Amino acid sequence: MKKILAFFILLIFICPISEINAITSKQNVQPPKWEDYVPTKYQDPKPFPNKGKNITELSVGIFLTDLILTSPIGIPMIYHATTKLKNDGWYKRKQKFEQGLIEAEKISDPAEKQQYYDKLLRECKLIKK
Repeated sequence: MKKILAFFILLIFICPISEINAITSKQNVQPPKWEDYVPTKYQDPKPFPNKGKNITELSVGIFLTDLILTSPIGIPMIYHATTKLKNDGWYKRKQKFEQGLIEAEKISDPAEKQQYYDKLLRECKLIKK
């Protein structure tokens, strides 16, 4: 009986300490890192602002691929155009992500900040690798 009583008294002192640790760990919300959510080749994307030219290159490549003799020219054009379009898409996501991190610095409540980070990741369509 004395052992059980001693255990409960010890438990009374340990539980508040664990709650304090849980509260302080929630206050230390770490911002997400771009590198954790993006494939390696898109970690530093480049902007390609002429989207119309990229789409034109893609459609010309598709047309040249349809013709048997010019397909060796068309296939690299398709690959190059899609690479540029993907890079531009990742660049826009990164810009949105960085703007969101700047906005998150203004939030002081840790729970609210964590919710904002989760919302930001959903808006940027980022999934942890």
